[in-house]
Amino acid sequence: MANEDATAVDFVNEVIARCEAEGFNSINFFAVLDKACKDNTVELLRQLEKKQLSLRVVWAPENKGVVDAYVRGYREALATGCDWILEIDAGYSHQPSDIPQFFARMKEGYACVFGSRFCEGGRIEEGSFKRHVISRGGTLLAKASNCFHERCYSKFWIEAFAHAAHFFRQK
Repeated sequence: MANEDATAVDFVNEVIARCEAEGFNSINFFAVLDKACKDNTVELLRQLEKKQLSLRVVWAPENKGVVDAYVRGYREALATGCDWILEIDAGYSHQPSDIPQFFARMKEGYACVFGSRFCEGGRIEEGSFKRHVISRGGTLLAKASNCFHERCYSKFWIEAFAHAAHFFRQK
């Protein structure tokens, strides 16, 4: 999460509310922030963390890119003993309203659930033509190299690839 001060608090609260509605025994939301964050998102989330007990703000200045932030979040989640990890981008580029669909499939016994803006029901709601082309190209590259899209994973799958030397994220 970086430079999301306009939406960070509402986004975190909405994601946590969607997770709470599922009736899980515990919920931990790890907001991983690093030096790419130039606005006051960190401060806003630190204030929210005092009231929102499910929120954990993770400052990771060593991150060199978004993949490092994802891996750091996975490791934080595994350290708490989680069973499932939901990966979701902040700033409403991924919609919290889609969360129940991921959990429904996980409850059916799937080990991984993926979403993509290019599968049935997927969408890109804004952006330039260039953004659409880059996003489509990333999706095609990911399919060719077996990478991951928007996702929810079981602990087993995260343990299997969170320690991998290389993996690539695409939108």
